[in-house]
Amino acid sequence: MARRVRILTEQQWKKTEAELRELVRRSVSAFEEDTAARKAARLRRAREDRQFFNETYLPHYFHEPPAAMHLELDRLAQITERPVAVAAARGFAKTTRITFADTVHDVCFGLCPFTIIGSETEDVATEITRAIRIELEENVRLRSDFGDLRGAPWSDGEFVTATGCKVLARGAGQAIRGQKHGPHRPVKIKLDDLESDRMVRNPKRVKELLQWIREAVMPALDPKRGVLFVVGTLLSTKSALAQLLKDEAWIHARFPGELPDGSSAWPARFPPELLRKIKETIGSKAYAKEILINPADDEGLFQDEWIRRYTPADFAAAAEAGGIRTVEFIDPSTGQGQSGDFRAFVKVVKSADGIMYVRRPLIDRRSLAQIVATTYARQAEEPAEEIGLEENGFLGLQLAYDQEAAARGQYLPLRTVKHTVAKEARIGRLSAYIEHGTIRFLAADAMTDLLIEQLVAYPEPTVHDDGPDALEGAVGLLDNWAAKGMGIWGYYRQLAAGRGPAGERLAA
Repeated sequence: MARRVRILTEQQWKKTEAELRELVRRSVSAFEEDTAARKAARLRRAREDRQFFNETYLPHYFHEPPAAMHLELDRLAQITERPVAVAAARGFAKTTRITFADTVHDVCFGLCPFTIIGSETEDVATEITRAIRIELEENVRLRSDFGDLRGAPWSDGEFVTATGCKVLARGAGQAIRGQKHGPHRPVKIKLDDLESDRMVRNPKRVKELLQWIREAVMPALDPKRGVLFVVGTLLSTKSALAQLLKDEAWIHARFPGELPDGSSAWPARFPPELLRKIKETIGSKAYAKEILINPADDEGLFQDEWIRRYTPADFAAAAEAGGIRTVEFIDPSTGQGQSGDFRAFVKVVKSADGIMYVRRPLIDRRSLAQIVATTYARQAEEPAEEIGLEENGFLGLQLAYDQEAAARGQYLPLRTVKHTVAKEARIGRLSAYIEHGTIRFLAADAMTDLLIEQLVAYPEPTVHDDGPDALEGAVGLLDNWAAKGMGIWGYYRQLAAGRGPAGERLAA
Protein backbone atom coordinates (compact mmCIF):
# COMPACT_ATOMS: atom_id res chain seq x y z
CA MET A 1 0.00 0.00 0.00
CA ALA A 2 1.13 3.58 -0.62
CA ARG A 3 2.54 5.76 2.10
CA ARG A 4 -0.01 7.82 4.01
CA VAL A 5 1.04 11.43 3.87
CA ARG A 6 -1.30 13.25 6.22
CA ILE A 7 -4.04 12.51 8.73
CA LEU A 8 -7.28 14.45 8.33
CA THR A 9 -10.04 15.16 10.87
CA GLU A 10 -13.56 16.53 10.64
CA GLN A 11 -12.17 19.96 11.59
CA GLN A 12 -10.38 20.13 8.25
CA TRP A 13 -13.80 20.29 6.57
CA LYS A 14 -14.17 23.89 7.78
CA LYS A 15 -11.25 25.03 5.67
CA THR A 16 -11.66 26.83 2.39
CA GLU A 17 -12.28 24.68 -0.66
CA ALA A 18 -8.78 25.31 -2.04
CA GLU A 19 -7.18 24.33 1.27
CA LEU A 20 -9.31 21.22 1.57
CA ARG A 21 -8.48 20.12 -1.96
CA GLU A 22 -4.78 20.49 -1.28
CA LEU A 23 -5.07 18.51 1.96
CA VAL A 24 -6.77 15.61 0.18
CA ARG A 25 -4.23 15.61 -2.66
CA ARG A 26 -1.37 15.43 -0.17
CA SER A 27 -3.08 12.85 2.03
CA VAL A 28 -3.46 9.92 -0.37
CA SER A 29 -1.11 8.55 -2.99
CA ALA A 30 -1.84 6.07 -5.77
CA PHE A 31 -1.79 2.30 -5.32
CA GLU A 32 1.70 0.94 -5.85
CA GLU A 33 2.41 -1.82 -8.38
CA ASP A 34 -1.29 -2.12 -9.15
CA THR A 35 -2.70 -4.58 -11.68
CA ALA A 36 -6.11 -5.24 -13.18
CA ALA A 37 -6.43 -8.41 -11.11
CA ARG A 38 -5.60 -6.60 -7.88
CA LYS A 39 -8.07 -3.85 -8.71
CA ALA A 40 -10.86 -6.34 -9.40
CA ALA A 41 -10.21 -8.20 -6.16
CA ARG A 42 -10.04 -4.95 -4.24
CA LEU A 43 -13.37 -3.75 -5.61
CA ARG A 44 -15.13 -7.07 -4.90
CA ARG A 45 -14.07 -6.97 -1.28
CA ALA A 46 -14.63 -3.23 -0.80
CA ARG A 47 -18.25 -3.46 -1.98
CA GLU A 48 -19.17 -5.85 0.85
CA ASP A 49 -16.64 -4.90 3.54
CA ARG A 50 -17.04 -1.26 4.59
CA GLN A 51 -14.10 -1.38 6.99
CA PHE A 52 -11.86 -2.58 4.16
CA PHE A 53 -13.24 0.20 1.93
CA ASN A 54 -12.46 2.81 4.60
CA GLU A 55 -8.93 1.62 5.24
CA THR A 56 -8.16 1.20 1.54
CA TYR A 57 -9.63 4.34 0.00
CA LEU A 58 -9.79 6.71 3.00
CA PRO A 59 -6.61 5.86 4.95
CA HIS A 60 -6.15 9.51 5.91
CA TYR A 61 -9.26 9.20 8.10
CA PHE A 62 -9.05 5.51 9.04
CA HIS A 63 -5.48 5.15 10.22
CA GLU A 64 -6.23 3.38 13.52
CA PRO A 65 -7.93 0.04 14.26
CA PRO A 66 -11.68 0.41 14.75
CA ALA A 67 -13.43 -0.14 18.05
CA ALA A 68 -16.30 -2.57 18.52
CA MET A 69 -18.68 0.42 18.53
CA HIS A 70 -17.61 1.33 14.99
CA LEU A 71 -18.48 -2.05 13.55
CA GLU A 72 -21.83 -1.91 15.30
CA LEU A 73 -22.41 1.58 13.87
CA ASP A 74 -21.79 0.17 10.39
CA ARG A 75 -24.47 -2.46 10.99
CA LEU A 76 -27.01 -0.02 12.45
CA ALA A 77 -26.58 2.37 9.53
CA GLN A 78 -27.99 -0.22 7.11
CA ILE A 79 -31.19 -1.10 9.01
CA THR A 80 -34.38 -0.48 7.04
CA GLU A 81 -37.20 -1.92 9.14
CA ARG A 82 -37.16 0.77 11.86
CA PRO A 83 -35.53 4.18 12.38
CA VAL A 84 -32.31 4.20 14.42
CA ALA A 85 -31.25 6.67 17.14
CA VAL A 86 -27.65 6.62 18.38
CA ALA A 87 -25.91 8.63 21.10
CA ALA A 88 -22.11 8.49 20.94
CA ALA A 89 -19.19 10.19 22.64
CA ARG A 90 -17.85 13.31 21.01
CA GLY A 91 -14.67 12.77 19.02
CA PHE A 92 -15.25 9.04 18.52
CA ALA A 93 -15.68 9.27 14.72
CA LYS A 94 -19.44 8.83 14.45
CA THR A 95 -19.69 11.55 11.79
CA THR A 96 -16.56 10.45 9.93
CA ARG A 97 -17.69 6.85 9.81
CA ILE A 98 -21.42 7.06 9.07
CA THR A 99 -22.26 10.46 7.64
CA PHE A 100 -19.06 10.80 5.61
CA ALA A 101 -17.44 7.44 4.76
CA ASP A 102 -20.66 5.41 4.50
CA THR A 103 -21.97 7.96 1.99
CA VAL A 104 -18.72 7.87 -0.02
CA HIS A 105 -19.01 4.06 -0.18
CA ASP A 106 -22.62 4.19 -1.33
CA VAL A 107 -22.09 6.69 -4.12
CA CYS A 108 -18.93 4.99 -5.40
CA PHE A 109 -20.74 1.69 -5.84
CA GLY A 110 -24.06 3.29 -6.83
CA LEU A 111 -25.84 1.61 -3.91
CA CYS A 112 -28.02 4.48 -2.71
CA PRO A 113 -29.78 6.62 -5.32
CA PHE A 114 -30.69 9.45 -2.92
CA THR A 115 -29.07 10.40 0.40
CA ILE A 116 -29.99 13.41 2.54
CA ILE A 117 -27.50 14.60 5.15
CA GLY A 118 -29.02 16.79 7.85
CA SER A 119 -27.48 18.76 10.69
CA GLU A 120 -28.37 21.63 13.02
CA THR A 121 -28.01 24.11 10.16
CA GLU A 122 -27.72 23.76 6.40
CA ASP A 123 -24.23 25.29 6.59
CA VAL A 124 -23.02 22.53 8.90
CA ALA A 125 -24.56 19.83 6.72
CA THR A 126 -22.99 21.43 3.66
CA GLU A 127 -19.53 21.22 5.25
CA ILE A 128 -19.97 17.44 5.20
CA THR A 129 -21.38 17.19 1.68
CA ARG A 130 -18.66 19.49 0.39
CA ALA A 131 -16.01 17.25 1.98
CA ILE A 132 -17.59 14.22 0.24
CA ARG A 133 -17.68 16.00 -3.13
CA ILE A 134 -14.04 17.10 -2.89
CA GLU A 135 -12.99 13.61 -1.82
CA LEU A 136 -14.59 12.17 -4.94
CA GLU A 137 -12.78 14.72 -7.09
CA GLU A 138 -9.32 14.70 -5.51
CA ASN A 139 -8.75 11.27 -3.93
CA VAL A 140 -6.43 9.53 -6.40
CA ARG A 141 -7.43 6.05 -5.21
CA LEU A 142 -11.13 6.70 -5.69
CA ARG A 143 -10.51 8.17 -9.12
CA SER A 144 -8.31 5.20 -10.08
CA ASP A 145 -10.90 2.56 -9.18
CA PHE A 146 -14.21 4.40 -9.77
CA GLY A 147 -13.31 6.93 -12.45
CA ASP A 148 -14.65 10.46 -12.76
CA LEU A 149 -17.77 10.50 -10.58
CA ARG A 150 -18.82 14.07 -11.31
CA GLY A 151 -22.34 14.57 -12.55
CA ALA A 152 -24.83 17.44 -12.62
CA PRO A 153 -25.66 19.34 -10.54
CA TRP A 154 -22.30 19.40 -8.77
CA SER A 155 -22.30 21.91 -5.91
CA ASP A 156 -21.37 21.87 -2.24
CA GLY A 157 -24.85 21.26 -0.86
CA GLU A 158 -26.31 19.21 -3.70
CA PHE A 159 -24.66 16.94 -6.22
CA VAL A 160 -25.38 13.93 -8.42
CA THR A 161 -22.66 11.42 -9.26
CA ALA A 162 -21.95 9.60 -12.51
CA THR A 163 -23.29 6.48 -10.76
CA GLY A 164 -26.69 8.19 -10.50
CA CYS A 165 -26.56 8.96 -6.77
CA LYS A 166 -27.83 12.26 -5.38
CA VAL A 167 -26.57 13.76 -2.10
CA LEU A 168 -28.39 16.72 -0.57
CA ALA A 169 -27.60 18.84 2.52
CA ARG A 170 -30.41 20.04 4.76
CA GLY A 171 -30.65 21.93 8.05
CA ALA A 172 -33.02 21.02 10.86
CA GLY A 173 -36.53 22.18 10.03
CA GLN A 174 -35.92 22.66 6.31
CA ALA A 175 -38.19 21.17 3.68
CA ILE A 176 -37.66 17.44 3.08
CA ARG A 177 -41.16 16.21 2.32
CA GLY A 178 -41.62 15.68 -1.41
CA GLN A 179 -37.92 15.59 -2.25
CA LYS A 180 -37.19 13.20 -5.14
CA HIS A 181 -34.35 12.27 -7.45
CA GLY A 182 -35.96 11.06 -10.63
CA PRO A 183 -38.24 8.24 -9.50
CA HIS A 184 -36.44 7.89 -6.16
CA ARG A 185 -37.51 9.18 -2.79
CA PRO A 186 -34.71 9.50 -0.19
CA VAL A 187 -33.32 6.04 0.58
CA LYS A 188 -31.01 7.18 3.39
CA ILE A 189 -31.51 10.19 5.62
CA LYS A 190 -28.68 10.77 8.10
CA LEU A 191 -29.37 13.39 10.77
CA ASP A 192 -26.09 14.22 12.51
CA ASP A 193 -25.77 16.50 15.58
CA LEU A 194 -29.11 18.23 15.12
CA GLU A 195 -29.00 20.00 18.49
CA SER A 196 -26.89 22.59 20.31
CA ASP A 197 -26.49 23.27 24.03
CA ARG A 198 -28.68 26.34 23.76
CA MET A 199 -31.37 24.60 21.74
CA VAL A 200 -31.89 21.71 24.16
CA ARG A 201 -32.70 24.19 26.93
CA ASN A 202 -35.71 25.42 24.97
CA PRO A 203 -38.63 22.95 25.25
CA LYS A 204 -40.45 24.59 22.35
CA ARG A 205 -37.52 24.10 19.96
CA VAL A 206 -37.07 20.49 21.10
CA LYS A 207 -40.75 19.83 20.45
CA GLU A 208 -40.53 21.44 17.01
CA LEU A 209 -37.48 19.34 16.11
CA LEU A 210 -39.22 16.11 17.13
CA GLN A 211 -42.27 17.15 15.15
CA TRP A 212 -40.10 17.80 12.08
CA ILE A 213 -38.45 14.38 12.36
CA ARG A 214 -41.73 12.52 12.79
CA GLU A 215 -43.98 14.50 10.47
CA ALA A 216 -41.62 15.65 7.70
CA VAL A 217 -38.53 13.46 7.65
CA MET A 218 -39.97 10.00 8.25
CA PRO A 219 -42.78 10.27 5.65
CA ALA A 220 -40.23 11.49 3.07
CA LEU A 221 -38.33 8.17 3.09
CA ASP A 222 -38.64 5.41 0.53
CA PRO A 223 -41.36 3.24 2.14
CA LYS A 224 -39.70 -0.10 1.34
CA ARG A 225 -35.99 0.42 1.79
CA GLY A 226 -35.66 3.77 3.54
CA VAL A 227 -33.03 4.19 6.28
CA LEU A 228 -33.37 6.94 8.92
CA PHE A 229 -30.30 7.26 11.10
CA VAL A 230 -30.15 9.92 13.84
CA VAL A 231 -26.82 10.28 15.63
CA GLY A 232 -25.40 12.84 18.03
CA THR A 233 -23.93 13.62 21.40
CA LEU A 234 -26.50 13.50 24.20
CA LEU A 235 -26.56 17.11 25.38
CA SER A 236 -29.51 16.88 27.77
CA THR A 237 -31.93 14.36 29.20
CA LYS A 238 -34.66 16.59 27.76
CA SER A 239 -33.18 16.79 24.26
CA ALA A 240 -34.87 15.45 21.14
CA LEU A 241 -32.23 12.71 20.88
CA ALA A 242 -32.91 11.66 24.49
CA GLN A 243 -36.60 11.30 23.69
CA LEU A 244 -35.92 9.28 20.55
CA LEU A 245 -33.72 6.97 22.62
CA LYS A 246 -36.81 6.18 24.72
CA ASP A 247 -39.21 5.74 21.80
CA GLU A 248 -40.10 2.05 21.49
CA ALA A 249 -40.75 2.46 17.77
CA TRP A 250 -37.05 3.18 17.27
CA ILE A 251 -33.91 1.05 17.53
CA HIS A 252 -31.61 2.58 20.16
CA ALA A 253 -27.88 2.44 20.86
CA ARG A 254 -25.52 4.29 23.18
CA PHE A 255 -21.76 4.34 22.74
CA PRO A 256 -19.98 6.10 25.62
CA GLY A 257 -16.27 6.75 25.26
CA GLU A 258 -15.52 5.10 28.58
CA LEU A 259 -16.82 1.61 29.38
CA PRO A 260 -18.34 0.64 32.76
CA ASP A 261 -15.05 -0.91 33.91
CA GLY A 262 -13.25 2.38 33.28
CA SER A 263 -11.50 1.23 30.11
CA SER A 264 -11.60 3.16 26.85
CA ALA A 265 -14.18 2.27 24.21
CA TRP A 266 -11.59 3.12 21.56
CA PRO A 267 -8.13 2.56 23.06
CA ALA A 268 -6.35 3.01 19.73
CA ARG A 269 -7.43 6.67 19.58
CA PHE A 270 -8.27 7.39 23.23
CA PRO A 271 -6.04 5.38 25.57
CA PRO A 272 -7.05 5.58 29.25
CA GLU A 273 -4.36 8.13 30.10
CA LEU A 274 -5.69 10.47 27.39
CA LEU A 275 -9.23 10.15 28.72
CA ARG A 276 -7.89 11.11 32.15
CA LYS A 277 -6.20 14.18 30.67
CA ILE A 278 -9.41 15.17 28.93
CA LYS A 279 -11.42 14.81 32.14
CA GLU A 280 -8.91 16.92 34.06
CA THR A 281 -9.00 19.55 31.33
CA ILE A 282 -12.74 19.92 30.73
CA GLY A 283 -14.01 18.95 34.20
CA SER A 284 -16.15 16.05 35.36
CA LYS A 285 -19.49 17.61 34.37
CA ALA A 286 -18.50 18.26 30.75
CA TYR A 287 -16.79 14.86 30.64
CA ALA A 288 -19.99 13.14 31.77
CA LYS A 289 -21.93 14.82 28.97
CA GLU A 290 -19.45 14.69 26.11
CA ILE A 291 -17.65 11.39 26.79
CA LEU A 292 -19.90 9.33 29.08
CA ILE A 293 -23.09 10.57 27.29
CA ASN A 294 -24.60 11.05 30.72
CA PRO A 295 -25.65 14.72 30.94
CA ALA A 296 -26.86 16.16 34.24
CA ASP A 297 -29.64 18.68 33.68
CA ASP A 298 -30.46 19.56 37.26
CA GLU A 299 -27.27 21.57 37.73
CA GLY A 300 -25.44 24.13 35.66
CA LEU A 301 -21.85 23.91 34.49
CA PHE A 302 -20.61 25.05 37.90
CA GLN A 303 -21.45 23.70 41.33
CA ASP A 304 -21.46 25.56 44.65
CA GLU A 305 -19.13 23.09 46.29
CA TRP A 306 -16.44 23.82 43.67
CA ILE A 307 -16.11 27.47 44.71
CA ARG A 308 -12.90 28.10 46.60
CA ARG A 309 -12.42 31.39 48.44
CA TYR A 310 -9.29 33.29 49.43
CA THR A 311 -8.64 36.01 52.00
CA PRO A 312 -6.66 39.23 51.57
CA ALA A 313 -3.87 37.58 53.55
CA ASP A 314 -3.78 34.65 51.10
CA PHE A 315 -3.39 37.03 48.19
CA ALA A 316 -0.76 39.13 49.96
CA ALA A 317 1.36 36.01 50.48
CA ALA A 318 1.05 35.06 46.82
CA ALA A 319 1.96 38.58 45.69
CA GLU A 320 4.94 38.71 48.03
CA ALA A 321 6.30 35.50 46.46
CA GLY A 322 6.59 37.39 43.16
CA GLY A 323 6.07 36.29 39.60
CA ILE A 324 2.45 37.44 39.38
CA ARG A 325 0.69 38.57 36.23
CA THR A 326 -2.43 40.76 36.20
CA VAL A 327 -5.02 41.10 33.42
CA GLU A 328 -8.50 42.51 33.12
CA PHE A 329 -11.30 41.72 30.71
CA ILE A 330 -14.29 43.92 29.98
CA ASP A 331 -17.61 42.70 28.62
CA PRO A 332 -19.15 46.01 27.51
CA SER A 333 -22.38 44.59 26.00
CA THR A 334 -22.38 47.55 23.63
CA GLY A 335 -25.04 45.95 21.45
CA GLN A 336 -27.63 46.38 24.20
CA GLY A 337 -29.42 49.44 25.44
CA GLN A 338 -29.52 50.66 29.04
CA SER A 339 -32.09 47.98 29.83
CA GLY A 340 -29.96 45.21 28.31
CA ASP A 341 -27.14 43.14 29.76
CA PHE A 342 -24.91 44.38 32.52
CA ARG A 343 -21.39 45.66 31.84
CA ALA A 344 -18.76 43.47 33.48
CA PHE A 345 -15.16 44.13 34.52
CA VAL A 346 -13.19 41.18 35.86
CA LYS A 347 -9.57 41.43 36.97
CA VAL A 348 -7.59 38.23 37.54
CA VAL A 349 -4.09 37.82 39.00
CA LYS A 350 -2.14 34.66 38.24
CA SER A 351 0.49 33.71 40.82
CA ALA A 352 3.79 31.96 40.18
CA ASP A 353 2.25 28.62 41.21
CA GLY A 354 -0.57 28.94 38.64
CA ILE A 355 -3.41 29.92 40.99
CA MET A 356 -5.75 32.56 39.54
CA TYR A 357 -7.17 35.09 42.01
CA VAL A 358 -10.34 36.87 40.88
CA ARG A 359 -9.59 40.30 42.30
CA ARG A 360 -12.09 42.98 41.64
CA PRO A 361 -15.21 42.10 39.64
CA LEU A 362 -17.60 44.91 38.82
CA ILE A 363 -20.95 44.02 37.27
CA ASP A 364 -23.58 46.72 36.72
CA ARG A 365 -25.22 48.91 34.10
CA ARG A 366 -23.04 51.76 32.83
CA SER A 367 -23.03 54.13 29.89
CA LEU A 368 -20.25 53.94 27.33
CA ALA A 369 -18.62 57.05 28.79
CA GLN A 370 -18.75 55.48 32.24
CA ILE A 371 -17.14 52.30 30.91
CA VAL A 372 -14.14 54.31 29.69
CA ALA A 373 -13.86 56.31 32.93
CA THR A 374 -14.16 53.14 35.02
CA THR A 375 -11.43 51.43 33.00
CA TYR A 376 -9.00 54.25 33.80
CA ALA A 377 -10.00 54.29 37.48
CA ARG A 378 -9.51 50.54 37.90
CA GLN A 379 -6.19 50.68 36.07
CA ALA A 380 -4.97 53.39 38.48
CA GLU A 381 -5.99 51.34 41.53
CA GLU A 382 -4.47 48.02 40.43
CA PRO A 383 -2.64 48.12 37.08
CA ALA A 384 -3.15 45.29 34.59
CA GLU A 385 -0.59 44.29 32.00
CA GLU A 386 -3.37 43.73 29.48
CA ILE A 387 -6.99 44.86 29.29
CA GLY A 388 -9.01 42.72 26.91
CA LEU A 389 -12.24 43.61 25.16
CA GLU A 390 -14.32 41.51 22.81
CA GLU A 391 -13.61 42.77 19.29
CA ASN A 392 -17.20 43.52 18.31
CA GLY A 393 -17.84 45.37 21.55
CA PHE A 394 -14.68 47.45 21.15
CA LEU A 395 -15.89 48.96 17.87
CA GLY A 396 -18.47 50.99 19.73
CA LEU A 397 -15.92 52.14 22.33
CA GLN A 398 -12.82 52.77 20.25
CA LEU A 399 -13.50 56.45 19.61
CA ALA A 400 -14.35 57.08 23.25
CA TYR A 401 -11.13 55.41 24.44
CA ASP A 402 -9.07 57.32 21.85
CA GLN A 403 -10.54 60.66 22.90
CA GLU A 404 -9.99 59.94 26.59
CA ALA A 405 -6.40 58.83 25.97
CA ALA A 406 -5.66 62.02 24.02
CA ALA A 407 -7.14 64.14 26.80
CA ARG A 408 -5.21 62.35 29.57
CA GLY A 409 -2.02 61.74 27.63
CA GLN A 410 -2.25 58.11 28.77
CA TYR A 411 -3.03 55.13 26.60
CA LEU A 412 -4.30 51.94 28.21
CA PRO A 413 -2.85 48.47 27.37
CA LEU A 414 -6.03 47.53 25.50
CA ARG A 415 -6.20 44.40 23.41
CA THR A 416 -9.12 43.14 21.37
CA VAL A 417 -10.08 39.48 21.33
CA LYS A 418 -12.07 37.96 18.48
CA HIS A 419 -14.28 35.15 19.73
CA THR A 420 -14.50 32.33 17.19
CA VAL A 421 -16.08 29.79 19.55
CA ALA A 422 -19.65 29.79 20.90
CA LYS A 423 -20.15 31.38 24.31
CA GLU A 424 -21.32 28.11 25.92
CA ALA A 425 -18.10 26.38 24.90
CA ARG A 426 -15.90 29.28 26.04
CA ILE A 427 -17.50 29.63 29.45
CA GLY A 428 -17.65 25.85 29.80
CA ARG A 429 -13.88 25.66 29.86
CA LEU A 430 -13.87 27.47 33.21
CA SER A 431 -15.54 24.48 34.88
CA ALA A 432 -12.29 22.49 35.08
CA TYR A 433 -10.39 25.47 36.51
CA ILE A 434 -13.04 26.11 39.15
CA GLU A 435 -13.60 22.45 40.02
CA HIS A 436 -9.88 21.92 40.64
CA GLY A 437 -9.46 25.15 42.65
CA THR A 438 -7.22 26.84 40.10
CA ILE A 439 -9.58 29.85 40.02
CA ARG A 440 -10.29 31.32 43.47
CA PHE A 441 -12.68 34.00 44.62
CA LEU A 442 -12.35 36.76 47.23
CA ALA A 443 -14.19 36.02 50.47
CA ALA A 444 -16.79 38.41 51.89
CA ASP A 445 -17.12 40.59 48.79
CA ALA A 446 -20.59 41.46 47.48
CA MET A 447 -19.62 41.88 43.82
CA THR A 448 -17.67 38.61 43.88
CA ASP A 449 -20.79 36.96 45.30
CA LEU A 450 -22.78 38.28 42.30
CA LEU A 451 -20.21 36.80 39.91
CA ILE A 452 -20.47 33.44 41.68
CA GLU A 453 -24.29 33.59 41.49
CA GLN A 454 -24.08 34.09 37.73
CA LEU A 455 -21.61 31.20 37.39
CA VAL A 456 -23.70 28.75 39.41
CA ALA A 457 -26.88 29.72 37.52
CA TYR A 458 -25.24 29.52 34.07
CA PRO A 459 -26.59 28.71 31.49
CA GLU A 460 -30.03 29.63 32.87
CA PRO A 461 -31.32 32.09 30.22
CA THR A 462 -33.08 34.33 32.77
CA VAL A 463 -29.82 35.10 34.63
CA HIS A 464 -27.22 37.50 33.21
CA ASP A 465 -23.95 35.89 32.10
CA ASP A 466 -21.76 38.97 31.64
CA GLY A 467 -19.63 38.14 34.69
CA PRO A 468 -18.80 34.58 33.56
CA ASP A 469 -18.16 35.86 30.04
CA ALA A 470 -15.67 38.46 31.31
CA LEU A 471 -14.03 35.93 33.64
CA GLU A 472 -13.53 33.57 30.70
CA GLY A 473 -11.96 36.42 28.75
CA ALA A 474 -9.49 37.22 31.55
CA VAL A 475 -8.50 33.57 32.05
CA GLY A 476 -8.14 33.26 28.28
CA LEU A 477 -5.65 36.15 28.28
CA LEU A 478 -3.63 34.51 31.06
CA ASP A 479 -3.59 31.07 29.49
CA ASN A 480 -3.30 32.36 25.91
CA TRP A 481 -6.29 30.52 24.45
CA ALA A 482 -8.06 33.83 23.83
CA ALA A 483 -5.33 34.89 21.43
CA LYS A 484 -5.80 31.69 19.48
CA GLY A 485 -9.59 31.65 19.59
CA MET A 486 -9.26 28.06 20.78
CA GLY A 487 -12.10 27.42 23.23
CA ILE A 488 -12.82 24.19 25.02
CA TRP A 489 -13.22 21.88 22.01
CA GLY A 490 -10.24 23.29 20.19
CA TYR A 491 -8.22 22.40 23.26
CA TYR A 492 -9.95 19.03 23.46
CA ARG A 493 -9.08 18.24 19.84
CA GLN A 494 -5.44 19.14 20.49
CA LEU A 495 -5.40 16.66 23.38
CA ALA A 496 -7.02 14.00 21.24
CA ALA A 497 -4.22 14.52 18.73
CA GLY A 498 -1.63 14.15 21.50
CA ARG A 499 -0.74 17.85 21.49
CA GLY A 500 -0.99 20.67 24.00
CA PRO A 501 -2.55 24.13 23.46
CA ALA A 502 0.57 25.48 21.74
CA GLY A 503 0.81 22.44 19.47
CA GLU A 504 3.50 20.77 21.54
CA ARG A 505 3.49 16.97 21.60
CA LEU A 506 2.34 15.58 24.95
CA ALA A 507 4.11 12.78 26.72
CA ALA A 508 2.37 9.44 26.49
